[in-house]
Amino acid sequence: MDNIIQKFYVGNNEYTYVSNTGDILKNDDMWDKNESSDFSEVETRRKMVISKEQWLNSEVLQSLWLSISHMCNMVCEYCYADAGQYGSIEALMDFETAKNSIDFFFKYLKKDSKKIKVNFFGGEPLLNKEVFLQCVDYINYKANEIKKDVRYIITTNGTLIDNDILNIFESNHFLVNLSLDGNIEAHNCSRYFKNGQGTFEVIWGKLNMLMSNNVEVIVRMTLTKKNIKFFRDSVIEIWNKGVELVYFAMVQSEDKCLQIENQDLIKFEKDLEELTKIENQRNKQGLKGTLGNIMEYEHRIANRVILKECRFYSSFTITFTPNGDIYTCNRVIGDDQYVAGNVIKGIDWNKLKRDYECPEICRKCWAKHICAGGCPISRTDLNCEFNKILINVAMKDYIELKERG
Repeated sequence: MDNIIQKFYVGNNEYTYVSNTGDILKNDDMWDKNESSDFSEVETRRKMVISKEQWLNSEVLQSLWLSISHMCNMVCEYCYADAGQYGSIEALMDFETAKNSIDFFFKYLKKDSKKIKVNFFGGEPLLNKEVFLQCVDYINYKANEIKKDVRYIITTNGTLIDNDILNIFESNHFLVNLSLDGNIEAHNCSRYFKNGQGTFEVIWGKLNMLMSNNVEVIVRMTLTKKNIKFFRDSVIEIWNKGVELVYFAMVQSEDKCLQIENQDLIKFEKDLEELTKIENQRNKQGLKGTLGNIMEYEHRIANRVILKECRFYSSFTITFTPNGDIYTCNRVIGDDQYVAGNVIKGIDWNKLKRDYECPEICRKCWAKHICAGGCPISRTDLNCEFNKILINVAMKDYIELKERG
């Protein structure tokens, strides 16, 4: 493998990250040696050697995704799921299919797993409220039988949260991934109800409900050409609301009005650097506020983490759609080439587990071990540039914090 370096300038010092060792030099002297992981044999991610027999013998599966609604009450301009329909027709999962899917999952669940991960997804999953409530009850019943804890997660636009849903979130310690693109200007330019009305005010009110009841919330922002200029102010407004973790992703769209361009990233990088400084100041004052993406990259840098294959390649996660079809990753729902089986017919092993190879674009990239190749579904030159900006900011912040002790 080629030995690739990247230089960073913090204060009056030059720091050099050596990609194939994970070492960081300061003015050409060893400053932060990698003593955690061996990078020499791994180009991006660690391959998972999993056999069909292992999977069928309950040695692999750990996470369940239930896409219980292929419908949405919103029409966001950039929705990769085509308003929740994934290129097909509107559909809600009935409880019989949900129950069969849950039974299927528990049948093959890894026997020594300490905690079960369950994700509800859509479309907008809360459009299927009754089945959602039934699923939680049934999963709890199944988990109690084998004395395992459940980590519940839901991705929602938040508009349909009511007292029934709130009680379920509280009593089952849900993590709520709330789709909110920022302040009112950032959010309402792309996310609206089917009647064209902006959704910010409704969602902001639901966020109040969640925060006042101590529900764990992560806000997930989608950055577009229209709203990226509001990024800095949006993050601060969300932090001031009491939300600790904010994640953000660049839009995946063919619409030129939404696509971010390289010139948009110049101001974005400056805003991101400023936000890391604001975050550090807030933390000193005991105030909440963390950029989730930067936090994760700094963790990888500090601990020289080598990521395993993501769920697109590996088989530790299964996702069920309303008709019981099985996928490994929610980002490929609706694409028939990735259907890995059905709850009634069983799995198609050749599609459930794919062989991972390092993407050619990553082989000579300095950030390959930190980025780990990014998402295989959305990997483009611009996405790579976006990720390198994040890693550049994370590296400088890591260096500054480590120097301060």
